[in-house]
Amino acid sequence: MRSNGAYVADYILLIIAGDEGVKLQTKESFSLAQESSIPVVVAINKIDVPGVNTSHVRRQLQKLGWMDSHLIKGIVEISAKHKINLDGLQETLIDKIKVITSLSLSLSLSLSLSLSLSLSLSPLSQNSRN
Repeated sequence: MRSNGAYVADYILLIIAGDEGVKLQTKESFSLAQESSIPVVVAINKIDVPGVNTSHVRRQLQKLGWMDSHLIKGIVEISAKHKINLDGLQETLIDKIKVITSLSLSLSLSLSLSLSLSLSLSPLSQNSRN
């Protein structure tokens, strides 16, 4: 199921429980992101739980080499239960989506401009004018 989603997604939101840290399914999800070159936003959840140390989760990510990865586009600390910093997560995701949208739009425009220029300069279009 995860692998199917990874091949059609623009971004992956990887939620890690702050009290549990990086688990096997977290590693599996990140390796799918790597295989498909999909950017990742990490949300460290449960920051409201007593004793949670988000630095420990960040160290785990560092130890796995993920912090240096070009795929990690942001890390946000949240509490879904108490709705802490969900607006920060939302802003991070919206900013990333805006980048993708503008890149897609630029690519579409340049592709269609390039295609129309190629068509208008092609020998067939020259012959059709005569």
